[in-house]
Amino acid sequence: MIDVALLGIIRRWYIRDRISIREIARRLDISRNTVRRYIRSDVSEPAYPARRSPSSLDDFTAKLSAWLSADAVKSRKQRRTLKQMFLDLRELGYEGSYDRVAAFSRQWKVGQMERVKSASKSTRIEEKKGDYKIPLHEFTKHALLGEYAYFNAHSSLVACNLFDISSADPREHFLASLVVAYLHSNAPLLDNDGFVAGQALISEMLRHGFFEDQIRHALRKLATKRLIETPHAHYRELPVDDHELPDQFHYRATSVGIYHIRYWSASFAFLDAVSTDTPIFDDDARAEVVKYAASFDIEKRYRKADRFRRYLETQWHAFSFNENYYNFVELLAAQDHTFTAVKTVIDRGALQPRR
Repeated sequence: MIDVALLGIIRRWYIRDRISIREIARRLDISRNTVRRYIRSDVSEPAYPARRSPSSLDDFTAKLSAWLSADAVKSRKQRRTLKQMFLDLRELGYEGSYDRVAAFSRQWKVGQMERVKSASKSTRIEEKKGDYKIPLHEFTKHALLGEYAYFNAHSSLVACNLFDISSADPREHFLASLVVAYLHSNAPLLDNDGFVAGQALISEMLRHGFFEDQIRHALRKLATKRLIETPHAHYRELPVDDHELPDQFHYRATSVGIYHIRYWSASFAFLDAVSTDTPIFDDDARAEVVKYAASFDIEKRYRKADRFRRYLETQWHAFSFNENYYNFVELLAAQDHTFTAVKTVIDRGALQPRR
């Protein structure tokens, strides 16, 4: 039986986008013979939506979607097979067939691919002069801000404010980054699956002058936001009581966490977003960030982000962190081009302040 929705995706990828049969099969998790069968099929794609009939899976699609989403960010070894998900649904009362679950999984993956493709298109922000506008990557914007105009730690879909603190200690601005960087480095002793014992991780951070409460707060936050993970996804999927110490678990950095510390956290977009969400211990720096906090004007946003960047660099030097696995100054230098790009546009007078 030919699934016309899947047929449209496969033909579009193969004919228009010139994606190979092997790659299409990998993306959709189906065999290459199945891809060939869809490409050669005489079935035409309808110009109208297919009629929707009730399905025995309807009551379980939310649960299945949640499982598929959770598995999407796990390593291959940690993921459940679709067969296991089918059996778990049976335990919850699902009485339908495995084929229906497999079909839903394929459509879910297609939907994810289409959303990523759509989100990857550049959009344009409003500040402009004449016909010129600054491109803004919509995926980055949505990942940072969620549905809000400003960064909100609870609504941001992916981003985690690495510079936020739990105590009145500016040293803590760098604790989260140091944790992720340490887990990603060759410094710690790893188990067979690449995890580091919580006690060893805490000992390393104590060596930098942090307190146990600060470290534990960071571990809980990072695990909840998927920047680090335990073997069984504690905090993210398995709730952990507040009285239970995170010391007992093992951790490793995720791809989300690595992206934060290597590419994102020193960029203009990230610092612009989180500057107003971070306690600042320098009066002048705090006053300038607060002054421009509510503005959408690109020049004022640049001043705000640049002042916050200089504040963080000063704090980094003040505490003399000296570790091979993380150097904030080098990260700033690597992402300086993101500030230069914005500054170049401002200097050309391409943008005018809003009135």
